[in-house]
Amino acid sequence: MRRLILTSVLLCFAFSLHAGENNENSIWLGVMLSTARNGLKITQVIEDSPAHKVGLKVGDLVTKIGGEDVGSIETLHAALSGKKPGDEVKLVIKRGNSDKHINLNVVLEKKGKRDALSIAKSISSDMKEKKTKHYRILSNMDKAFVKKALAKMERMFKRYCEFYSVKPELKEKFLIIVFKEVAQFKKFTGKTRGVSGATSARQAFGYFEFAVEGRPVVSRWIGAADYSRTLANLGHEGAHQFFWTFVLDKVEVSQVWFDEGLAVNFEVENPYTHNTRFWYLKDSLSKNEWLSLPELVSNWTKHFNQKRMLCYNESGALVHFLTRKGSPYRRAFLKFLKGVNNRRIEPASVEQLEKALSKKLSDIEKEFKRWVRETKYKGPYSSGK
Repeated sequence: MRRLILTSVLLCFAFSLHAGENNENSIWLGVMLSTARNGLKITQVIEDSPAHKVGLKVGDLVTKIGGEDVGSIETLHAALSGKKPGDEVKLVIKRGNSDKHINLNVVLEKKGKRDALSIAKSISSDMKEKKTKHYRILSNMDKAFVKKALAKMERMFKRYCEFYSVKPELKEKFLIIVFKEVAQFKKFTGKTRGVSGATSARQAFGYFEFAVEGRPVVSRWIGAADYSRTLANLGHEGAHQFFWTFVLDKVEVSQVWFDEGLAVNFEVENPYTHNTRFWYLKDSLSKNEWLSLPELVSNWTKHFNQKRMLCYNESGALVHFLTRKGSPYRRAFLKFLKGVNNRRIEPASVEQLEKALSKKLSDIEKEFKRWVRETKYKGPYSSGK
């Protein structure tokens, strides 16, 4: 039976919709969606996709598919289950502030192989490839950066394996793509996941790309002479890459606090992240801008727009707190993670998390806050100083 996968693309509520990667008849629409009142809002439209060809736009609200109301991502998932390339799907959308609804017939296409390497090379002719044991990097950055990036990612691969207690076998090396110029990064995003809305290339350092084969990490040089911010970004997005390939392979929709918290947790090796993210978290605590742990776990997305960095910082620090060396919660949390992967546990369920940790989150929160207050950080890291 064909299984559609709804995959998180790192930012609040965003999902890429495509079919099982190993199925020769896999289909795709080429949109990213977020849950909204009375439908699903389109947040990205990928160039040359079926959605792009019929004129779907960022901001459109999908209200019906095949005559059925669209109330959730799962509704869309069910409506497309069993479809094959060439099948026509009727969508009803609402555009802008108008009450008028637009009827569109979308012809589903075979997903095919969207090769990230070919796309990147078509954008910049000076992209060069270098390989190590587990990674290959395609970049037009200088040799010093490439050497540092590959060395870091090999260290991170070892850390990922140790953290999750897995011994993965890579069928092919993980792909990292780094552009020197912002304009090149924007062109790549336009051909894969788009550049409009919350995931604008103006805001993004990089991301984990679901819309092309190989699930590469795509980033751009942030400009620091020591490459600190770009390297921190690779560690974060590389954690997603590893996580979705070898760990959370049975879950269709990621819970954001969990997914992002794990990725931020892996940034602590870098002084930029370690000192900046957690210093600001400590500052937020002193200003009483803290999200309670039950609220963080169950309603991460509710606070994302107003408290985006707080959501990331607190989620990452919580995972780090629970799994740090000597933590009494480490073994229980890693067991919780396996339960999530086997679909026995819902990451956003406060009750299930408390059961796994054998303690109320309100009590853990007291310990967590004390740990944040007592941990010393140098303050926001600034390259060149």
